[in-house]
Amino acid sequence: MTPLDRFLLSAALALAAASGSARAAPSADNPTVKDPLSGITFVRMAKGCYQMGVPADAFADQDGAFRRRVERTEGPVHEACIDEFWIARHEITEAQWRAVMGPRPGAGADDLPVRGTSWQEAVAFTARLSERAGPGWRYRLPTEAEWEYACRAGSAPVTALPDRGRMDGVAWYSSPYGRASAGKRPRNPQPAGRMSGNAAGLHDMLGNVWEWTLDAYADDAYRRHALFNPRIDSAARGVSRTARGGSIRSDIRWMRCEARTSLDAETRLDTVGFRVVRVPSGGK
Repeated sequence: MTPLDRFLLSAALALAAASGSARAAPSADNPTVKDPLSGITFVRMAKGCYQMGVPADAFADQDGAFRRRVERTEGPVHEACIDEFWIARHEITEAQWRAVMGPRPGAGADDLPVRGTSWQEAVAFTARLSERAGPGWRYRLPTEAEWEYACRAGSAPVTALPDRGRMDGVAWYSSPYGRASAGKRPRNPQPAGRMSGNAAGLHDMLGNVWEWTLDAYADDAYRRHALFNPRIDSAARGVSRTARGGSIRSDIRWMRCEARTSLDAETRLDTVGFRVVRVPSGGK
């Protein structure tokens, strides 16, 4: 962080304290609002700063390929300051898609997360929702920094690799030690919102389906991030996009808020979905 960044951060913190702005870590009793058109329930995430990413030596005892990938793509740890936003309580479902976009071929049950949608189609959903929303608000995909902030319920620190004790009942994933290890483990995404929520009251942030974010993908994204509302932006066609959260077919090591992967923007997989955020129309 440069001296100017430190000064700006100190000034922002002082201003928030003086104005009484909420900066505490979001909790499960956060305010919510339900969009009348789509039926999406949004949870408020308070403005705040956190340490984004994973320390270089966090998983030193893991195999070399895994450790190198983490070190290359999930660091360095850096401060990210996020303005207030509202994020969908769980992944967008088939019923919510239909309410906004109309029927689509091959749709599953109403409570299943929408799958097989490309990044462009997810962006089109948010654009349509913005067009039909009332004045003052717009909708978009979350940035990587917002997504991780929401997954960690604000500023929860990076701990160890996930294990069965922490993941059972929280995430649908694939592992010999998974939720359904006593019988046949499900291979296909499950109804949204069935697992326990995190400390912010958000469900399925980990597992079930990968979730598109707004950001273009770059291995060195964290070395390029701004302090405030960081985002790797690109309008170029063919640029890969970042997905977060892992899926029901992902190994347990992907069940981490910090894990990130690259997908072609035109990818349509039955393990990839999305959720949306709600921000003031004049905001970022």
